[in-house]
Amino acid sequence: MIFACLMEGEKLSHYVHRASALSGRLGTTSTWREILGTSGKLSASNPSGVDRLSEILGLEDKTYLIREHTAVPALKPFVMEHTYEEIVSGLRANGSRAMRVVSADKNRQAVRYCTQCARSDLNNFGFPYIRRQHCLQGVYVCHEHQCLLTCGCMKCAWSSGQSLRVVMASQACMCGEAAIPCMSVLNSRDLEFVGKVASIEAGFLSELSVSDAARESIGFAYHTRCLELGISNSPQFIDYFYTNVSDQIAQIYHFPLSSPSWLRKVVTRGGVPPTSVALNGVLVTLLFDSVTDLITAAQGAPRLVLADEETILDCREALLLKIERNYECRFFELKTEFREEFEYLNEYDSSWLRALRNSLSARSNNYLDVKAAWRFCPSKRFDQSLAEHMESRLKVLLDENCRPTKVTFSKLKSGFKCLCIPLAALRNMSISREIVEREVETSERFICRLIRYIIRYREKYPPGCAEYQLVHSISRELRDRLMQGMPEKGMEPEEVVSYVSNRRAQRCCS
Repeated sequence: MIFACLMEGEKLSHYVHRASALSGRLGTTSTWREILGTSGKLSASNPSGVDRLSEILGLEDKTYLIREHTAVPALKPFVMEHTYEEIVSGLRANGSRAMRVVSADKNRQAVRYCTQCARSDLNNFGFPYIRRQHCLQGVYVCHEHQCLLTCGCMKCAWSSGQSLRVVMASQACMCGEAAIPCMSVLNSRDLEFVGKVASIEAGFLSELSVSDAARESIGFAYHTRCLELGISNSPQFIDYFYTNVSDQIAQIYHFPLSSPSWLRKVVTRGGVPPTSVALNGVLVTLLFDSVTDLITAAQGAPRLVLADEETILDCREALLLKIERNYECRFFELKTEFREEFEYLNEYDSSWLRALRNSLSARSNNYLDVKAAWRFCPSKRFDQSLAEHMESRLKVLLDENCRPTKVTFSKLKSGFKCLCIPLAALRNMSISREIVEREVETSERFICRLIRYIIRYREKYPPGCAEYQLVHSISRELRDRLMQGMPEKGMEPEEVVSYVSNRRAQRCCS
């Protein structure tokens, strides 16, 4: 395994892509397994196990990689201190889970990069690399070159974020097609605004994350600036928003202009800002000239507006203790009994309070009762409803135009009324049990469907990839036979059965 030199501002997860390419690997899964020492399935948007990677790279400061090579510090000023510590602890701990705390915004499925930066890197260093500033939530423009970012041709698996193979920044897409901008052409005013948002969010990383500004003082700074601009309520802020940008900007950033509670509180009384990096980027761009101006305004916030961490934790503990003692208590009962705690949490930790309300609501809205008696004696109506849900899920799973997904009971029941339905519960549900017994796939049958799909869309899979190797590991005769139709259930070809057996043996030995 070859570990390259980290470049300034390089995104950590895509540094592993570059190291994998230098090691002659087509994908990153084996690289992450080698780093983390785990055989689990990995997703590396912001991966865990950073401490272990720090040891491999010889770094004494265990927080250096998170601080200098991830987008996580941009989130620090907008979340509670203990929440940020939990995020950092999750990134540092050894494990196989991925934490999508910054980069999973609603507009992006794949990594974005700047083609001009890629060209410059190629000339200066001999290779391009992906910068963490370009991977921030809501960044669509390179703040250095003021050009739209790209994620490829927007057609292949690389540019749609569905490929597990190595992704590198380049002037063209990884599939060889021409790279296109990540969004449609904007007018000059909107493009300038989007570019300024990118510069502001870069300032979140370099300036705001290392300042003493807290989320409460930032909310105070927003409120103070709104008053200076003559904005005292949400309708006036919305008018100010449309004076500076178009409706297209609101759609791009998913900026809520229907007077959400957090916006009303920020404008009218300096409430805490949202945790979204993109939304805060829009607010700072609208209200301030630079991040430095925001920090200066936040430093003038009176200490009384800052939330007390211990008080928040005490309020949380009081509510959770009540729920533990009385499992059937309702949200409005808590709100009545713990009025002061609710007011404090609603002001300084509303996201946690919202999550508590949703969990209690989901628990009280079970199909029958909170004791989940349906597991032992489900009604016929419940059985029929589950069966209809599984039939609709089956149409999605068996869509021949999409990459096959193995049909399992877990996939069939996914999304059904937020309930946890064990497989054993099917013994009392005849309609649903019949669907599961008929449609759940073995690994051999799934491989047959996968081979048919890969052959049909062979242009998506270049030589050397795992899918290409799978198809060419079986005989031409079997390929032709599978393209004529799927074999009967339980009559899968011997070559496919042997392939699955070998894969299982390799997995057991690894």
